[in-house]
Parts: sequence; structure tokens; C-alpha cells
Amino acid sequence: LSRYVSRRVTEPASILAESAARVAGNLVEVPVKDNQAVKKGDLIARIDPTDYDSREKQAQAEVAAAQAQADAADAQVQIVSSSSKGGLTSAKAALSGSASAAAGANAQIAAAQAALSRAQADAQKAETDLRRAQQLRKDDAIPQAQVDTYQSAAASARAAVAQAQAQLAGAQEARTSAESRITEAQGRV
Repeated sequence: LSRYVSRRVTEPASILAESAARVAGNLVEVPVKDNQAVKKGDLIARIDPTDYDSREKQAQAEVAAAQAQADAADAQVQIVSSSSKGGLTSAKAALSGSASAAAGANAQIAAAQAALSRAQADAQKAETDLRRAQQLRKDDAIPQAQVDTYQSAAASARAAVAQAQAQLAGAQEARTSAESRITEAQGRV
């Protein structure tokens, strides 16, 4: 972009196409007008932050899931060590471990929900891109091979949504199982 710093913008789309962005995404704003002088640091395009927001939420949920798994592992250590010390201590440790497992399952649910949200956003974008490509193909502006590529991307995005939904269902089942173990452990305490 630095090579365009002192140049007047006469064709914003072509300059933006020639400029290498550090991130990819849909443009939501191009505040530069025709023949407007730009200088270093001027905003010439704004990229839709939806994908990055989804990825950030997913990363946060994955960190929470990892922490919960670490807590569950610590609780398992307590169970093993307590089992040699007596029934009550063992039962309390089992209860603690089950509670940690439930917390881990809740964190996994949050991660799965974030992944599902991201997959749905990606699928929506892929469908939008496909519709645009189909319209451009009708106008004979792009080759059929490019439309085929968008169709494959849309199908892949739909499959990712189905996979994310299955992961969410699995995480919810893990929570139900952990809650069941809590009830059982409470009966032993």
C-alpha cells in the first residue's frame, strides 16, 4: 500500500485489488472517494469483523475447556490418592471429580457453540458468494469452473455446520453424563 501513498485514487477497486491485505474478509466500507488523495495511515477499506469475532470467542471457549480438563485431571489425582485413605474421602473426591467433569463439559459446550456459530457464519458467507457467482455466470462474467469452486465451498461449509452441531450434541451428552455421576457421588457421600 505504501506505493500508493502519494498517488491520487482514481480506481479504488483496482488499487484495493492490487493491495495485499494482512487479513482476508468481505469489505464493508470503502471510505475513499474517486480522485481523493490518500496518505500513509488513512483508512481506505474496512473488513467485516464477524469472522474474527467468532474465532476469538471459539479460542476463549477452548481455553476454558482446557482449563476445565486440567481441573478434572487434578480431581482424578485426588480420587486415586484418596481411594487408599478410605471410603468417605474417596467419595468426596469422586464428587469433586464429577463436578469438575461437569464444569469441563460446560466449557466444551461453550466451545462447541462458538464453533457452531463460526461454522454457520462461514456457511452463510459461502452461500452468499455462491449466489453472487451464479449471477455473474448468468451474465457470462465468470467461467463455470469458478461457480463450481463456490458450490464446493458452500457444500463444505454446510458439512462443517453439521459437524459442529454433532460436536455440540456430544458435549451436551457429556454434561448429562457428568451430572448423573454427580448425583451418584452425592449418594455415596
